[in-house]
Amino acid sequence: MGTAGDSTGIHLHFGIKTNSTAWNNGEYVDPMPYLEDKIQIPNKTDNAGGIEVKGKYIKEIEYDDIKIMLDGKETVLTDLEGIAIEPFLINNTMYVPISPLVRKFGKTSTYESSKKTLVIK
Repeated sequence: MGTAGDSTGIHLHFGIKTNSTAWNNGEYVDPMPYLEDKIQIPNKTDNAGGIEVKGKYIKEIEYDDIKIMLDGKETVLTDLEGIAIEPFLINNTMYVPISPLVRKFGKTSTYESSKKTLVIK
């Protein structure tokens, strides 16, 4: 980041240059051939609009200050350190973190990874 020449203030340029040295500014090139060679770019879309990557999905998550009403009173879900956790939307479906929710009902939850099972007690 910086400012030089005819710039109007501090700014950032992102790009890939070839043949760049301290004496030669080099030329900008299309980064896609480099990136495609170095990283796996997902290309399979699931029916919910996400992109499949080894069983995991990249989706757009919408946070919109969603409130939870429990027995007519607003309640805030928190993690074990007391930090608020907000519900979110993916494709107009609401998702609520289960552990903080079950704690509101005096229950506990554990995930048994070997069985891929959520247990609520």
